[in-house]
Amino acid sequence: MKYMETAAPGIFRIKQTVSRFKFSVNTYVLAGPDGLVFDPGLGSCRAGLILERCIGEISGQYRGRAETFHLTRAMASHGHWDHFSGLARLQNHLNLEILATGRQAKKITSPQGYDHSFWENQAFIQGGQSGGRRMNKRVLNAMSRSLFQVRFVRGPVTRICDGQQLRINGRAWKIIPVPGHCDDDIALFNPDTGILLSGDLVFRTVPTWLGPNRSDLALYLDSLERIQRLPGLKRILPAHGSPIENPGKTLARALELSNERTAQVAAIVAAAGEKGICFRGIYHQLNPKSSRGIVLRIAEALGVRPALSGGWIAVRLKYLKEQAQVEAFPWKGQVWFRSTA
Repeated sequence: MKYMETAAPGIFRIKQTVSRFKFSVNTYVLAGPDGLVFDPGLGSCRAGLILERCIGEISGQYRGRAETFHLTRAMASHGHWDHFSGLARLQNHLNLEILATGRQAKKITSPQGYDHSFWENQAFIQGGQSGGRRMNKRVLNAMSRSLFQVRFVRGPVTRICDGQQLRINGRAWKIIPVPGHCDDDIALFNPDTGILLSGDLVFRTVPTWLGPNRSDLALYLDSLERIQRLPGLKRILPAHGSPIENPGKTLARALELSNERTAQVAAIVAAAGEKGICFRGIYHQLNPKSSRGIVLRIAEALGVRPALSGGWIAVRLKYLKEQAQVEAFPWKGQVWFRSTA
């Protein structure tokens, strides 16, 4: 099928696409007698049907070779909609056991838990929430859940924990915490093959998005460095884009790009001098042409523009503040920033 390819022996990559956003996510099926689905992806009916058809094709391949194929479990790398929304269908249609950490379980089983996880970075740069903004958030939460067809797990969830080993098709896969992009990111590593299922930790050609929800730059940098030191790492299978055949080089480049972006933000704050600069001023300097976009103007009017397009700036401002390189202060109802150097 055009949606599926073999990513490694016994591992199939199924590509799910949201055409309206020119966006895709990789679902991995670890095939065998005790198989697992990792990052089951989107919650739309179309995505679910494609995934089930691909699973049916895998089953046919194994049957043709007189080998056992049986899926028993499914899990997501973290609690973002494009990674966990397919879990509910797998539980309901294929009767798969759903695995999740404690933090993940709060998001994948509850609209309230999912919605709550979006707004820390925005509160940091806006300095509090008015009643209007709280109402806007409720409206936007409902709209985004509908637009992205977020689906929540209603049945039982089996808890897993960081560092735990899962036996999948007779092999040991270790659950490795890799927070940063989100606070509940995990990866699966098989030391026998050197394969890492990385979720959104790192991609081959583009930087990982850091912004809402629950991104933390310090944790992200630490996760990249820990994976760099992972013994025997040979290949990374990310949740978006193609496989990474040179993990060391790609991880080093991800660290370099992240540090360059942080330096950009720090330089703008430093250039503002003692007067300082607000988030909007930083945003416009880094995105001079985007201020006229209708979607961003609407988002700004609703008080959620950073959540849509400037989250990566907010994450770095928060990091620079934690590193005592920048201080934040209130002025005219906004949070302003100035360098401590």
